[in-house]
Amino acid sequence: MKRFELTSAALCACIVFVFGCDPSARKDPAPKPSGGAPANGVNADAGTKPAGAPADNAPAATDNVGQLTEQLKDASPLVRAQAAHQLGAMGEAARPAIESLVALLADTDPHVRATAARAALKIRPGPEVTLPIIKKLLADSDEAARMRFLHTLADLGKEVVPGLIESLKDDDLAKYACVVLAEIGPEAAEAAPALIERLKSEKRPEVRQQLIMALGAVESAESAPDLIAIVEDTEHDSRIPAAFALGRLGPSAKQAAAALTKGMDDANPVLKVVCAWALVRVGPDDQSSKDKAIGVLVEGLSSDNPLVQKAAMRALADLRPKAPGVLPAVKRILEGDNRELAAEALDILAAMGESAVGQLVEALQKAELRAVAAAVLGHIGPDAKTAVPTLLELLKIEKDPTNRRELLLALSSIAPTTKEAVPLAIDSLADPEERVVLAACLLLGKIGPDAKEAVPALKKLLDSKDEVIHDFAAKALQSIEK
Repeated sequence: MKRFELTSAALCACIVFVFGCDPSARKDPAPKPSGGAPANGVNADAGTKPAGAPADNAPAATDNVGQLTEQLKDASPLVRAQAAHQLGAMGEAARPAIESLVALLADTDPHVRATAARAALKIRPGPEVTLPIIKKLLADSDEAARMRFLHTLADLGKEVVPGLIESLKDDDLAKYACVVLAEIGPEAAEAAPALIERLKSEKRPEVRQQLIMALGAVESAESAPDLIAIVEDTEHDSRIPAAFALGRLGPSAKQAAAALTKGMDDANPVLKVVCAWALVRVGPDDQSSKDKAIGVLVEGLSSDNPLVQKAAMRALADLRPKAPGVLPAVKRILEGDNRELAAEALDILAAMGESAVGQLVEALQKAELRAVAAAVLGHIGPDAKTAVPTLLELLKIEKDPTNRRELLLALSSIAPTTKEAVPLAIDSLADPEERVVLAACLLLGKIGPDAKEAVPALKKLLDSKDEVIHDFAAKALQSIEK
């Protein structure tokens, strides 16, 4: 899934589907390649210089700016990153290269993007130089390049917030600035006054929605009065994102309780669900309001509108209530024909923990839900021990590799000392699918010395040409023979 989506339709869908996410969670930057080796020879830490680059205190060879600018276009990511780093070390002397450096923020290589971004910050060309360049880049780039560019800005965090505040004043850049500020989150709280000011004058619905979502993401309590006014305005086109943003603010927006309570009686079923979720978030200690809100969400699970159902499911998964009506409603969804909704419903069960194990065991009986149900049981862990007999029985007959893998992984998380699983895991070592073999190695390693009968089969895997299988088998043997 893309980190950023700029269409208003997708934004509304985001509001419906986002409940399962941690509101304060930041996306991790691009992962390092396996084994810790830098990709293409470039240092994976965006804050350090690439191999072969000069020290930061090296004399700035200003006459090399043109040559280094040309190297920014080189086919090799290593060369591009080295050139960007050296230009950054020159500081303001490298200003003639700023357009080429900013263009690299949309590069296909994540390490080149990060190095170029750091270099541009060191050069400090000023908004009068960078804003026209950024506008041209966003206008001329395809969607993938725009997403990479915005992704890179967001990963820079607080450092770019002043520039984003300045960008909010520009009609062409405002929506992009909102997207990046929302991704940065609470670190961008200083942008709240500028977001509020822009919201008061913005006429475009899609940009208003982006402004509201950004206000919720930066989690500044000073935006609560403006968001409450939007929720109360029955003619406003952004009531749903405003209610969602208030929920993101949590108890700091407790003054929104009255507006959200009224919103739960609105004719718009999606707004009702969002207001119910938000009401619990802003007033977690108000048991009376909480009970009413959970009732609205449980009712939403039985809606004929799939969007309402999904919103209610994600809300309940986020809030983790133990309301009596939740399990029966989830059971009806699992027994229905909509597989997508059924998979979503399992998220609620994951949040409910041990009390939902029985329902998850029933879900295991449906082949199309088996992998997800097993994964949820594994997430619950030892508290799902009553599911072990069913997991073992299914593993004996399961043919689908994805299902087999999840059954093995669930057992390794729930009951890693189950001796009964050893013969089944040994059989799985001969599976043609690598993912199944790896899961079996993991389970046998967790069982430890009680899995000694698996030693011959594991030793055979040490001759595998697949390095990953070799390593997993070696680790399992180490655990068994310790």
